[in-house]
Amino acid sequence: MQSLSPGLHCAPIPMSRPDAPRIQHALTLLQDLPEDWPTLRDMLESVMADHNEELIPPARICIHGERAGTLSSSVIALRDRSLSEARFHFAHRSPCSTPYTDLSAQFSDRPS
Repeated sequence: MQSLSPGLHCAPIPMSRPDAPRIQHALTLLQDLPEDWPTLRDMLESVMADHNEELIPPARICIHGERAGTLSSSVIALRDRSLSEARFHFAHRSPCSTPYTDLSAQFSDRPS
């Protein structure tokens, strides 16, 4: 188990590689985060579906390949170590072609 500091975290890139091109590209796309959840959620879901091929090396977030690729995507927002206000949106396939489903209610019955 690894404790995470407040802020943005991208996985599955290991936390020990914050300089990875995909992480740097994601952080660039996530500058000036909005305060309200609906706008932030839309922004995060859009970033997860990013296919930018112009960067060298390519730093696309959503990957399609013969050997590996993005099979699903989660956007999770936690506040103050409580699940009562947690947000969990999940795309069961590549986020560029599959809408996210709001599964936040799954947390409502769990103790915080």
